[in-house]
Amino acid sequence: MKFKQIDTVLYNNLINSFDYIFIVDDNVNLLDNYSKNPDGLDFFKKFTQKHNLLNFLNDTQTTFNYNNILYSIEINIFNNQKIILVKRVIFLPNDKISNTQIQELIFNEIFNDLKINIAIYEVKNNGKDFIFKFFNKQAEKTDKIKSKDVIGKNVLDVFPCVEKLGFLKIFKKVYKTGKSQNYELKSYKDKRISGWRTNYVFKINNFVIALYTDDTKLKKHEEELELLNKKYLNLLNNSGTAIAVLNEDFTIDYINSEFVRLSEYDKQTLENNFKWTNIIHPDYLDIMKKNHVKRRTHDNSAQKSYEFKLITKSGKILWFKIFVHMLDNKKSLCSLINITNTKEYENKLFNTLKKLEISNNRFKHLAEFSNEGLVFHKDDKILDYNDVFKKILGVTLENKNFKDVVKEYILPEYQKTIFENIKNPKQTPYFVKAKREDGKIIDLELFGFDTKKNNKEFRVSVIRDVSYLKSIEHKIIKHNKLLRLLLDIYEVGNINKTRSLVINFIKENIDVEAVVIYLYDEKTKQLKFNNKNEIKNKDFLKYFKQKYNFANISTVNKFIINNDLNKDGLRNYCKFPIYIDKKLHAVIGLLNKKSDFIDSDISDVKLIMETYISKIEKIKINKNLKKAIKVAEENNKLKSAFIANLSHEIRTPMNSIIGFSKLLKRNNLTKENINNYTDIIIENGNNLLIIINDILDISKLQAKQFSIKKSKFNLNKLILNLFSDFEAKTNNNIEFLLKIPSNFSNIIINTDEIRLKQILINFLSNAVKFTKKGVISIGYEFFDDKIKIFVKDTGIGISKKNKLKIFDSFVQVDNKLSRKYEGTGLGLAISKELSILLGGTIGVNSHYGKGSEFFIIFDTKDFVVKNNSIKKYTKSKLQIKKNYNWDGKNILIVDDYEIIHEYFNAVLEKYGANLDFTKTGKQTLKKYKPNKYNLILLDIQLPDITGIEVFKKIRKIDKKIPIIAQTAYANQDEIKELFDLGFNDVITKPIDNDLLVYKISEYLK
Repeated sequence: MKFKQIDTVLYNNLINSFDYIFIVDDNVNLLDNYSKNPDGLDFFKKFTQKHNLLNFLNDTQTTFNYNNILYSIEINIFNNQKIILVKRVIFLPNDKISNTQIQELIFNEIFNDLKINIAIYEVKNNGKDFIFKFFNKQAEKTDKIKSKDVIGKNVLDVFPCVEKLGFLKIFKKVYKTGKSQNYELKSYKDKRISGWRTNYVFKINNFVIALYTDDTKLKKHEEELELLNKKYLNLLNNSGTAIAVLNEDFTIDYINSEFVRLSEYDKQTLENNFKWTNIIHPDYLDIMKKNHVKRRTHDNSAQKSYEFKLITKSGKILWFKIFVHMLDNKKSLCSLINITNTKEYENKLFNTLKKLEISNNRFKHLAEFSNEGLVFHKDDKILDYNDVFKKILGVTLENKNFKDVVKEYILPEYQKTIFENIKNPKQTPYFVKAKREDGKIIDLELFGFDTKKNNKEFRVSVIRDVSYLKSIEHKIIKHNKLLRLLLDIYEVGNINKTRSLVINFIKENIDVEAVVIYLYDEKTKQLKFNNKNEIKNKDFLKYFKQKYNFANISTVNKFIINNDLNKDGLRNYCKFPIYIDKKLHAVIGLLNKKSDFIDSDISDVKLIMETYISKIEKIKINKNLKKAIKVAEENNKLKSAFIANLSHEIRTPMNSIIGFSKLLKRNNLTKENINNYTDIIIENGNNLLIIINDILDISKLQAKQFSIKKSKFNLNKLILNLFSDFEAKTNNNIEFLLKIPSNFSNIIINTDEIRLKQILINFLSNAVKFTKKGVISIGYEFFDDKIKIFVKDTGIGISKKNKLKIFDSFVQVDNKLSRKYEGTGLGLAISKELSILLGGTIGVNSHYGKGSEFFIIFDTKDFVVKNNSIKKYTKSKLQIKKNYNWDGKNILIVDDYEIIHEYFNAVLEKYGANLDFTKTGKQTLKKYKPNKYNLILLDIQLPDITGIEVFKKIRKIDKKIPIIAQTAYANQDEIKELFDLGFNDVITKPIDNDLLVYKISEYLK
């Protein structure tokens, strides 16, 4: 069966993913060649000439240089057939390339894939010259220059403008101070800004690295938004309607020129904390304030429009109709229409008809010369009407009663309002929509009043066509909503929330049923559905995608409108692409508008989507830049902390190690001299190891790189082991005590065992260091639902003022003491940071000259899992024997260094055990037999397979034999991982002889 016939999908995926694919049998004979490259047979021939494929079939993975291209080659088994898969890794300049050069090429390949511009400069001539060492592909694309044309050149030779623009000063400052810098760079053309860049520059060793992004597109969008803002302000100023924006506290935020003209105040006065309430007539202050508060609490009873009186600067009273729209929870947009003349006319008309008994001719004359439409009616009978009324509605009223006119020309949703208002003797104006005889929808303002003529009562109804004013008001509100949306797009940080704002705005203001957004992916050349979860009608969406595929329109920069569709739930639709700088970014679909689509719908949506897409791009750019900056800053912090402290702290032990090592070279040294010098070297080597571990730990803690791994373990066992270790190593002038409550022994706790042990070791080490003679005790006690684990000593103690800084980094409480008692001063600082990570509280009780107690406190509910009461420990059970008898015991020691074999032999031979040695993992597995050995000492780093693999294979055969890992790893996380794998114990290099013997003895009992 041929490979291609097995699985077409698998075949297609592999063909697209690999350069060469070969099918071979067990004897490495070629069965099939499915390579997409035509030279597949030549590749296979040369590969088999250079490699023994039978060996390769066992290794399963290798690399091969073919025509100066490095390929990764792996083998897989499928349906008992062997498939060799080959993939290009990187181009190699020549056949004789070193591993270091290969690593450098791979480094370049990785950084070339990053979508942020990266330039690396080597600093020469003491910070005067910056020579290009690396220039990635993204930088090539941005700066339109090839890497090969800049590498090895001075930055001034490639970009002379960097000096004039001040960028060279930034390079020099970063190199001199070592502090990173953020810098915005502007470029100019014809004395105008043509480009923007955001740069982050930092130093590592003798290199200056620049990470930068081209923000020109983003800045241009911001400028467009600013122009749009000015455009809307110009629209507001020239709308012919008075406009004011009010703050929450009634101060005026903005007023247009028409408002300035009507109020008679100057613009500067009104916009300088001027209170809106200062110009409102007292009769209308209460309704104004109540509606102001209701709108901000989203009270639906708040009036969106009403009439009020305004007092001008000269004291003149004007009538206004106000329309209010909330911009946000604090600002409101007020559009004001001056209705003073209308009000004066209403009053004049009302008073005239009320007070005068006029003749039919005079009454008719008054009606004909009115600017408003008038209709006179008694109950339902129309008595008369003027030409303006007839012109507004485009009708004659002969043979029609009043109810017929209302039902025929007023839109149904407003008819009830008219019939209710007609009952009021004098009603305030209100608004309705009407349909003229020619079908046009218009906005009407209505009011009416009862009067008499010749002692006969009748009603006067007045109408005015306010369609033009309403259209201006609608445009102002719409434009301000659009401006508010564009500002929100830039201000809202969450991209999902931003998308919802955009879609809801389009649906509400263009009045469509659904909005479909497809974002264009430049990499895949595919349109990706951006708001799938927001389309409720899945069948409708499926139909739309099939019948009106967006892919067709993505190649043409124009929109398509169909206002006549009536099929499968589609009344009409509009679709169009979004191009920015001649590049496709998205395709938009608007579905089922209640009225026909018009050109302004397209222009508004295009503006919204361009702003939205710019926001998406800005978020991506900022995310990548922050990620790169964060990595660089964290590495810089770690480097700075390490370099700043390492040279000072290691000088003393290094001097001793080097000095006494030189003394050992002298002739005629006595055995006593040699032993003495060797002990000094070992002691200082151990001190140096502690210093290095402390500095690395505090650096990781400060950089927030420490991880906590909680587990359940026996607290008494931990304290017992620490007690035994320190008692065995401490001089005879110190008495060690174990203080465990008599009714607790098998107490199980839940925390990070390695970190808690590290804290207690720091406590014990300090106690031993500062107690030359006396008592040291370790234990724990319970109080108030808490547990306190402590180490007490009768040493030199700490003064009150020094207790405040005892847990600070690099601190010893007294300079004189720091000379007498060596150390970095990091141990307690590390312990404090670890206690915080563990959820505990660290502290100290001390009296100068009497001793100290260091402790860590935990809440028992979070810390203690369970405890069992048994009899108290006795000290006799804890004492370490000085002489061990391991006669008849067999120990297997696995280490690839011959010197280590000699070392173990020298340390362990006197105890009588039989020692076997192996150097590799395979030798160990071959030599090991169940029940042959009592204990295994297993090195983790072996030349063939790792010690961990050896451990796992032995554990499958024998789950009981004690296996102790020996490792050079001092990292507590790695040590904990070894325990988690199942190793009985771990001993780290350099190995402490006494600790090694003690640990082995514990497992040979």
